[in-house]
Amino acid sequence: MRRLLFLIGLLLEALLCASAAPEHLAAQVGAGAAASIAASATPSEQPAIRQRVLQPFADPNAAFLLLTVGIFGIMLEFLLPGLVFPGVTGGVAVLIAFASLARHPVRPAGVAALVLALVLFAVVARGSRPVGFGIAAAISMALGAVMLIDKAVGVGIGWWTAIGVTIPFASLATILLAIAGRAKRNKQAAGIASDGVGQKQVGPHAAGGEA
Repeated sequence: MRRLLFLIGLLLEALLCASAAPEHLAAQVGAGAAASIAASATPSEQPAIRQRVLQPFADPNAAFLLLTVGIFGIMLEFLLPGLVFPGVTGGVAVLIAFASLARHPVRPAGVAALVLALVLFAVVARGSRPVGFGIAAAISMALGAVMLIDKAVGVGIGWWTAIGVTIPFASLATILLAIAGRAKRNKQAAGIASDGVGQKQVGPHAAGGEA
């Protein structure tokens, strides 16, 4: 699954880079072909593939929504391995969202807050207080979204978008991660208990055999 996501990322990145640099293609096909391509292909008639892909998410609010959906898809793939579709679509969505957000002035403080939110969501699956960690992760995620883009230079992510996207995502992620974490701990406890019962059953038989 990781190899598949890595391959899709490489293909998408190669496609975007190739569409962003048509002059390299023109240099390979020759000067005459380059002149004909430059004369026939105008930005209004044949927009670059990169622009077609990123144009719907030029607004940071739309890019943040796409990023959240992609992260949720990847999370589902980890919780339910073997589905493939959520992981693949989530990986592609995250790549497109990163490429769209990279066109804006990104602030390190916003990135740090979003990374902290992901770490807190990971703790939800391991901690004994998923509600508290989930609320902390939601607050960090909303603050990170608002601080992600420098509004003094470009259009940033609004509070309504940050809150409206964070609350559903944080609620679903906290519930799913808490259930997965509890199931894992119960499975481990059951395994330890079964090992203990097996050792107790083997003990008397071994003692009887020695007698």
